[in-house]
Amino acid sequence: MKAKPSITTFQYGILIVGALIANGIFTLPRVVSQDAGRSAWVVIAFVGLVVFGIAALAHLVASHYPGQDPAEWSLTLLGPVLGRLWLFSYLIKSCFFAVLTAKIYAAIVTSRMLLTTPSSVIAAIVLIVSVMAVLAKLGGLARFSEVSVYVWLPLLTLFVQIIEHDQFYLLRPIFGDASVSDLFKASRQAAYSFAGFDILLFAYPHLHKQKAPLRTVLWAMVFVTAVYVLTTIAATTFLGLEQMTRILAPTLTILSIAETSIVERIDSIALFLWMGIVVITAATQLYMGTRALQGIIKGVSYHKTIMTLGSFLLVITWGDTPLREVVAVSAIFGDFDLSFVAISVVVFLVLIYIKKASQKNAPFT
Repeated sequence: MKAKPSITTFQYGILIVGALIANGIFTLPRVVSQDAGRSAWVVIAFVGLVVFGIAALAHLVASHYPGQDPAEWSLTLLGPVLGRLWLFSYLIKSCFFAVLTAKIYAAIVTSRMLLTTPSSVIAAIVLIVSVMAVLAKLGGLARFSEVSVYVWLPLLTLFVQIIEHDQFYLLRPIFGDASVSDLFKASRQAAYSFAGFDILLFAYPHLHKQKAPLRTVLWAMVFVTAVYVLTTIAATTFLGLEQMTRILAPTLTILSIAETSIVERIDSIALFLWMGIVVITAATQLYMGTRALQGIIKGVSYHKTIMTLGSFLLVITWGDTPLREVVAVSAIFGDFDLSFVAISVVVFLVLIYIKKASQKNAPFT
């Protein structure tokens, strides 16, 4: 079944940005700096480059099946049994990712703003809104992503202002205060913040124009990496390395200290507005999980599948988990997620070229 065009090339890029940027904006500077020290921002830039390479390969896979998403072409390439096993793995990965995203945001909110509110309540709200966003299908999800990114974008100018007036000597030496093994460990810790770009595999068939989406993937990845690098540099120069590594969400600490003559408690406002981005990340995972389940069980209703998955996630999300523990789990999961997607993409590319070679060499009948 050929997918109907429903998103523009720009919305495609914004959807990738929304799927990527939620998970690292508050905690990534501390997580990476613990191992990489002052080289943290360089490590983040390097990981962004590596992830773009994986995303480019994923785009190449998608381009071979312009009217289908992985729920369909994975069965063609792997066969009905292995294809369904892969889709089931994808379903589990997507569900776990959606829950983890909601729990991290909920733990941050309840530790800084709503101190007496159970974090599971906030996580449930995120998941309910995510279900509503996915019910609007990919076109509605892309438009919601546009609005969410636009709303939060002006707050990034505060980090630029902080960098302009702070102490760059705190970034030196860029190299030398961490070993190669520590840098490698830090890059693995950063992986979770770049997880989610695989939405492009599912969004590609819905593009109005499929001629130059790779450039869109490039600017989306560059934008996300630049935001992560910017916030890490701002946190390092504003707080200092030692203080930053002791704070669970240094980005919010910066915003709480930053002075403005117009608005008070910028950190609370930023956290409230950030919910839209968090919803996009969770919703893209829910959308991919829905399509995976539809690939496993042919003929199931899109809307009923979403409601079933959403209800299941609400049940397993219930219960409070401390922020430190959730962040620790996310670091492990991020390593798995990127490895799973990267290995899958490489295997699919090999199978595609083997299949094409066999078709080319097949005798004419």
